[in-house]
Amino acid sequence: TLTPAARGRLVVDASKSGARVVRLLAGDVNLDAVVASEVPAINKAGLPFEIAPAASSIFATPAYAGFTLAGAGVRNVAILDAEAVADWSAYAGAETAIVLTNADSKLNAAAKALIAAGRDPQTPVAVIHHGTSVDHESIVSDLGEVAGASRPSPSWADGTVYISNSISQ
Repeated sequence: TLTPAARGRLVVDASKSGARVVRLLAGDVNLDAVVASEVPAINKAGLPFEIAPAASSIFATPAYAGFTLAGAGVRNVAILDAEAVADWSAYAGAETAIVLTNADSKLNAAAKALIAAGRDPQTPVAVIHHGTSVDHESIVSDLGEVAGASRPSPSWADGTVYISNSISQ
């Protein structure tokens, strides 16, 4: 695995040698800073570049699964790192759809905290693996079931978690 600086050097070197460089990246490249980590080297070298906008995996994945993040009274979308949220009360209202990343070991605790903060236990939860790919898998439950589990289900691991009334069960 190359460091961001090493990737940036490869892009610059290939471009300076006359090659046309196209980087295709999986996932949401702007959310996890992959692109931003390579841009300084390209700028420093004075090379022209473009970033082609694409559908963010955060928003494309639920569409592929058959639901949207808006609708059913949902007016806001909060994209959260489950490991970084200390106070879940700001996200307890049904008008906010929640997208959780890094939720592997935190989903059970997050569900309990959301219910304690006032979120309806019957709020739908979808855990999606390999979103928008041929290996796409969606597991739909609700906050109460997730919170009541004595330990997280292995099927909840490594997926992006969506918590919203806009999810149809």
